[in-house]
Amino acid sequence: MKTYLKTPTTELTVHQIRFIVCETIKWCETNVGIKRYGVKYCVRTLNDKHEPTYGCYDHNKKIIMIFRNHNPTVKFIVKTVLHEYAHYLQNLRWYNKVLQKVGYNKHPQEIEARIIENRYGNCWKQIKNKIYEKIY
Repeated sequence: MKTYLKTPTTELTVHQIRFIVCETIKWCETNVGIKRYGVKYCVRTLNDKHEPTYGCYDHNKKIIMIFRNHNPTVKFIVKTVLHEYAHYLQNLRWYNKVLQKVGYNKHPQEIEARIIENRYGNCWKQIKNKIYEKIY
């Protein structure tokens, strides 16, 4: 079975999802940018007590977290990694202060992250064969 952007994440193991996340981050390092320190990542299950979210970037721990049970397809995984990688590259020092003033949808750093996440098609074209070879 080949993996497509529309492949449900419920059909993939955690190991397979981690590999997709890893390849997406490698693509980001080449095509979006890097910092002097690398970024870590993890794939987690977010329990039902929390508000549904696709992922987050913890700037204190320098880690991208992807919540597999809230990303219904491979497309969502790739877009989420791109979005959170954008936050990894940003200076988030004033993020919360700006968030209080303008809200999430008008936050300049969220707008920038959404622009980068929309590059998922280019990313997928370059990583899909690696995904297929490794996963299957």
